[in-house]
This record gives sequence, C-alpha cells and structure tokens, in this order.
Amino acid sequence: MNGGSLNTLLRYVNTARYLKTGQIVSQLKRCVAASSPESLMSIAVPEYEGLNPPSMSPIPPKVAGMNRTDILNGVFSFQNKRLNIGSPPDWYFQNAPALWLYNLHYHDVLWLLDYPEAKAITSHWIQNYLPEKGKTGWDPYPVSIRIQNWAGLFFAKYQREIGEDIEFRNLLWKSICRQLHWLSRNLEYHLLANHLLENAIALSVCGHLFKGAPAQTWRRIGEAVLVRELTEQILPDGMHFERSPMYHLRMLHALMNLAIYLNGALKHNVLNVIGKMLRPAMEFTHPDGEIALLNDSAFNVYPESTVLRDAYANRFAEDKGELPDERERRCGVFMYPDTGYYGVNDSGGVYLIIDAAPIGPDYNPGHAHGDIFSFELSLNRSRFIVDSGVFDYDIGEMREFCRSTRAHNTVEIEQKDQCEFWGSFRVARRGYPRDVDADHTESSFSISGWHDGYERLRYRPRHFRSMTWDFTSQCLAIDDRIAAAKAVKAASRLHVTPDAGLLKETAREIIIHAPAGKIQISVSGDAQLSVEKSVFCPEFGKKEENMVVVIRGSGSNIFWQTLIRKLTS
Repeated sequence: MNGGSLNTLLRYVNTARYLKTGQIVSQLKRCVAASSPESLMSIAVPEYEGLNPPSMSPIPPKVAGMNRTDILNGVFSFQNKRLNIGSPPDWYFQNAPALWLYNLHYHDVLWLLDYPEAKAITSHWIQNYLPEKGKTGWDPYPVSIRIQNWAGLFFAKYQREIGEDIEFRNLLWKSICRQLHWLSRNLEYHLLANHLLENAIALSVCGHLFKGAPAQTWRRIGEAVLVRELTEQILPDGMHFERSPMYHLRMLHALMNLAIYLNGALKHNVLNVIGKMLRPAMEFTHPDGEIALLNDSAFNVYPESTVLRDAYANRFAEDKGELPDERERRCGVFMYPDTGYYGVNDSGGVYLIIDAAPIGPDYNPGHAHGDIFSFELSLNRSRFIVDSGVFDYDIGEMREFCRSTRAHNTVEIEQKDQCEFWGSFRVARRGYPRDVDADHTESSFSISGWHDGYERLRYRPRHFRSMTWDFTSQCLAIDDRIAAAKAVKAASRLHVTPDAGLLKETAREIIIHAPAGKIQISVSGDAQLSVEKSVFCPEFGKKEENMVVVIRGSGSNIFWQTLIRKLTS
C-alpha cells in the first residue's frame, strides 16, 4: 500500500471511529439493501378521515430573494443563485448545486402564493415528480420539510379552502400518505442530528393533524423519535448540539410549528424545550439583529430570533413560561458552558461572542468549522471582527476555506487546520477545548483555555488563549501562547468587516476606519502584524472581499498579546 492509499485509509478510519453503531448499520443497509420509492404508487391509500385542526396558522418560513411574480414565471432564487426553470417548474432540473435543489423541493415558496397558485404548483409536483430512487425531492430530508409546509399551508392556513376542494384534498392526501410511508421506513439514522429530528417532526405534525389509522402510525413513530432526540440534541443550556446558530433557529422554528398541533403532556414538554431554546437564540444574535456566524451559519435562511420570540409570545400566551428579557440580555455577560459559547452583551452596543466549544456531536460534525477560541466582535452596534461565514456545501475551494481555521479569528499552526476536514461534511481527527474557565466582575469579563487540535502534528504544539474584555476602557485583550517540542510557525487572524478601510499599518499597530468608528489593533510580544485580503460570506452564494489582520510568530514557546480598542478621536 502506497503512502497516499494509507493516508486515505487512515482518514476513513479516523472518521468512522466516532460514529455510532446504529449509524454504521444504517449506512450499510442503505448501500446493500436500499429501499426504493417507486413502489409507493402501488400502495393502497385509505380514505381521508378528516382533521384535528389547529387553532392557528404556523409561522411561515423565511423566503429571501423571491416574490410571487418570479415564482409564477418559473424564476427561482436560492442561495443567491437565480435560475429560470420554467412555468410550471421543471422538477427534474439538475443544473444547480445540491442545496439549491433541496430548497426547490422544500416548497417554502408556496407561502408566497395564494391558494389557487399554491394548489397549481403542488398538483403539478404530485402528478409529474413521481417517486424514483435517487431523485433529490425524494430524499428523506426534503420530504420532511415539504410535508411540514404542505400541512401548515393547506390544512392549517387554508383549512376552509381545502375542506371545500375535495378533488385536490384527496390528491394531496394520497401524496402525503405515500411520502410519509416512505419517510417512516427511511428515517435518517445514518446521519442522526438535525436530519433525524426533522424526520420526527414531520411525522409528528401529520400524526396529530390527521385522523385515522395512518396518522396513528405516523404519530407513534414520530413521537418516539422526537422525545428521544430532543433529550439528545437540546443541551441543558438550551442550545442545539450542532452549535450552529442558523440550525438552532431552524429547529426552534420547526418545534414552534409542531406545538400548534399538540396537546397534553407532549405539548407541555415541547413548549418547555422551546422556552429553553429561545434564550440562546436571542443571546447569539448581534445588535444588528442577525445571528453570529459560528459553524455553518448564514443570514436570510430562517426567521430571526426576534420574529420567533414574538411569535411564541403571541401563539402560546396561556402556556409560555418566562421569556428572555431584551434589556437583560443587552446588559452584561452570558455563559453557556454546555454549549461552549461565552461573551458580552453591553448596553453601549458592544457584542462579543467567543467559541470555546467542541466542534459538535462527534458522530455528526458535518456543520462544524475549525474555530476553537474564535470570536466575533461588534462595536457601537456594528460588526467589526467577523466570522468568514459559509458560501456553499459543495466540495471545492470555498467549502474548504469556510471550514478552515484560517477563515476564523483564532490561531493556525503550520498552515494546518485544528481538525482534519474533508469532503463537504466529514471530519477525521479533531481537536477539543481543554480547561476552559470563564469569569467576570463588574469591570471585566475573561475566559481562558487551550486545545489539543494540533497535537497530531510533529512537535505536538498546543494553543493556549485567554481573552479579557474591559468594560471601562472598552478594550479586548487577547493573549496567545503556542508551546511545542521544537519551533513551529503560527498565525492568528482577525477578519474585519468589508465596510472597513485601512488608515495606518506598521509591524506593531494597525488603525482601521469602520462603521463602528476608528479602531486600533496592536500587538506586543513574539509577533508582527500585516494585512492581507480575504472573503466574507454572510449568505449562501455571496462573497465580499474584506481585509484580514494577520499576526505571525515562530518558535517553540511563542507568546503575543493583541489589543483591540475603539479610539476616541
């Protein structure tokens, strides 16, 4: 076996060793005896028996960059990629990224249409996009999202119309039955995480919405998975365990919509989970109203935290517990030790969030980035130090960059990543934060720790970082130390908002003009500063050129201190 083959084998081994046994078994079943959806057209569908109608409509999805006219003209825009696929749509269209095609089959766009228009597009999908193995729209994940949209739009928002439109209702009912029959036999146990929770929510929604024997089966399967996965996936401090603010919003949104169909103990339990999730949803939001871009996160994908918070207050007035207080969350320090996120919400417009977290669940780190001890910083209510975001999910240069350590505001050693990322979602060997300690007083907040992500390298380097925010001087001090058996090269990066401009640059000091004002970045110790170009990807499919301040040093015991402060003149 040559060196390349051995490295590939080791990469697979170091990826697979973190998986759960059930994942491996499920993956083998999919490869060896994968079921096919073609047989769905021949299954007997029982008669429609009616609804257990919810008393309110669900919270609509966020559909950015699209409007009713475009949809009716066959123009669809997902991930900032605008394509004309015809009217009625060509559901078999393939000349687009996989995530774009997933979005097409979610049917979120139906919420922008009136009843006859949504009915026409849905009927066309049912009659023309037949069950077929390997087709994007029949993957369990888009099935789960689409079913939730159909249930909410047609059987909640348009209850009266669907009750009078018997022909379309029966067409829709047969399709829902077949899709959920397929989904219940193809739950995503090979992936687990947010995919499996979406599967469970879709089954539970329809299990409670419809009457009859099929609904009882969906309800039984969905609830069993739902209860187990909520315990697994929602951390004690309320954050979704994949530690992506974007996916946290998605799971919060889906659970809030599920709750409108529930009753009794299960509704109470789900509302308790939602109440826990609302606080981190609000906390991990910058003063500009957008989420922190930690891990796979992007703007304009799901409803914002304030939208979900208000919807929760309006829909569950009699059931809700205490809600996060806007004034409270903007005046002080937050600590989420189970998640590993810490920071400052200052009433003066300062927002600091620090990622001292593991990369996510070891058995599914697909949405993780190389960002241990990275951070984002807003000053004067405007973003200044930014995460590079996420551009796409396709294997290639941009996916590799956005996951990499160099795309984040932390230290890279020997031009390697903290974890061995490969493919679009795979991780082999990975690092873990160690000895994380956070504290605060009336005048400051501080956090310290180290990680072992680079111990796989020659000379086994470790990165130690401490960060202190001084409330009085409005200054962030970052102390970095890299210890290794022999000399290594290290680089810390600070990615700056694209709206900023460089005013002064020396080897020890840089002054930047940004929307937040005039900002000074200085370094002391075993390092020097320079400015390079990078890219900022705040949304899928969107990239903007920005500057990155790079602090470089080398040695076997390197130390430097970086100061970031807003100048008064």
